[in-house]
Amino acid sequence: MSAPAFWSRGLVAPSDRPFLLALVQQALAYGFVILAPAGNPPVSTPTYPAALPGVNSVTALGAPGQLAAYANYGSFSSLALPGT
Repeated sequence: MSAPAFWSRGLVAPSDRPFLLALVQQALAYGFVILAPAGNPPVSTPTYPAALPGVNSVTALGAPGQLAAYANYGSFSSLALPGT
């Protein structure tokens, strides 16, 4: 690819699935930047593909810049953006 590519998916699975890992690895090999939601239950349990290596996991902020009450707060989250 000549330019950076982004892949943003709203997919959230409770466990690591081989097909998700293969898909993410292939997209990363092609130069994609992958964003995936951390999930909405307010727990620290990893969700996938957000917790896979190379994926930028996004959780939600409420007002005023605090973690949203419904947002997943796992250590695998790499970004927090306004969600409400």
